[in-house]
Amino acid sequence: MLRAVHDTIPELYAFIHQAYSVESTLQFGQFVVKSRMGPQQGDPLGPLLFCLPLQPTLRELRSQFKLGYLDDLSLGGDVEDVRQDLAKIKELESTLGISLNRSKCEYYTETDLNHSEFEEFRRRKREELILLGSHLFRGEALDEALREHSDTLYWRIWYWRI
Repeated sequence: MLRAVHDTIPELYAFIHQAYSVESTLQFGQFVVKSRMGPQQGDPLGPLLFCLPLQPTLRELRSQFKLGYLDDLSLGGDVEDVRQDLAKIKELESTLGISLNRSKCEYYTETDLNHSEFEEFRRRKREELILLGSHLFRGEALDEALREHSDTLYWRIWYWRI
């Protein structure tokens, strides 16, 4: 993480190094916890520091469509390119200590996939596809999401009028 800051944003390196090069002592009431593994959730610099080390790998991916947002990654294109990219992402386990949560992975294709890389992935229908929280196509799933958001908005407005 510190190397990525040094290589990418050298202007911030001195500050980041001072804040993250040694463990922090966190105290909550009588409990003391040593923070030793990078930024924690809620850290304002956390998203930046998490994403920077991933950038070189993301630039090397072969998939025609590649989109990364924090710890979410979407790939699309030729199945062989996606398979190679999944192998490259698997290498991050040993180099960066992060791993693909296969139980949360999903895929969409109109043909059957018999490749081991997709074994634990959940297959989605076209109308169920979501990217960064938004449905990509019209259909029952989009209609249901809009109903839920509409109901939530209605109850929030009603609640605040009281």
